[in-house]
Amino acid sequence: LSILLAIGSTILFSVVITADRVLLAKYLPNPKSLVFLIGLVQTFMGLAIFIVQPWDSAPSLAALSIGLVSGVAWGLSIITLMYGVSRLEVSRVIPLASTFPIFVALMAAPLLSEGFSIIQYLSILLTVLGAGLLARSGMRVSRGEGRKAELNTYLIILLGSLLTAIAHVTFKYAILEIEFWDLFILRSLCCSIIWCSWGLHSNLLPEIENIYSSKTGLFLFTIVECIIAPIAILLMIGALALGTASIAATLFATRPLFVLVISGLLSTRYWNILDEPFSRDVLPTKLLFTTMIVMGVAGVLL
Repeated sequence: LSILLAIGSTILFSVVITADRVLLAKYLPNPKSLVFLIGLVQTFMGLAIFIVQPWDSAPSLAALSIGLVSGVAWGLSIITLMYGVSRLEVSRVIPLASTFPIFVALMAAPLLSEGFSIIQYLSILLTVLGAGLLARSGMRVSRGEGRKAELNTYLIILLGSLLTAIAHVTFKYAILEIEFWDLFILRSLCCSIIWCSWGLHSNLLPEIENIYSSKTGLFLFTIVECIIAPIAILLMIGALALGTASIAATLFATRPLFVLVISGLLSTRYWNILDEPFSRDVLPTKLLFTTMIVMGVAGVLL
């Protein structure tokens, strides 16, 4: 069951992040606005669950602190992801963001007093190589401040990957003492506070009015963020709670392939919704480097 939940979550998250790229490109130019709205959705979702399933755990202070760390790390990782998606092609951002299982393995190894095999070392090398080549192939020819800003964006995405790994590892420890729904409420609380706080800016209301006045934009946001995203989150947490973190993380890491296909199709002449390169010159290299990352992550965790 955990494998099916992880696969379902992976596919749905691929749809969500690609739709977020559409929202940022056409309706919400500032990623803070989208993060703020997602924070509001997360708030209502957490309150609804709390009403239906009141808090029932009695965790230790250590477990509660670990649960808070998990929620904060998750919230910050989404901010880095949205920041990256607003500035780079989503098919390049997601492969880099999906390297988090490498960090999970690196953090879990000393805790469990386990070393890496030769295959795992080679897999880490393959992942790093794939991520580096994917980023380099997407770098613009321009130099100076523009190139430096682009490089900083890639580094922020990798920081988000590390934060995602911290969120996964701490979640597995916190759920030993905190009930599933209680931990979900705690996560929602942390994420909503972080997202709504970071999302405040001077043009927030005009951008909200812009998407509210567009039937297409409002419909897309409602379907994606109010229905698909919550289901994807529940499936993800369910997979982590019922299965092993390594297998779930490996399945989550296949998301870049789904994103590559979805974003590519939406960039074709038939759909013409996104403007991501999907030509014969670009697709093979993207597919190759993305596959290297996915195979490297799988090799480390399996």
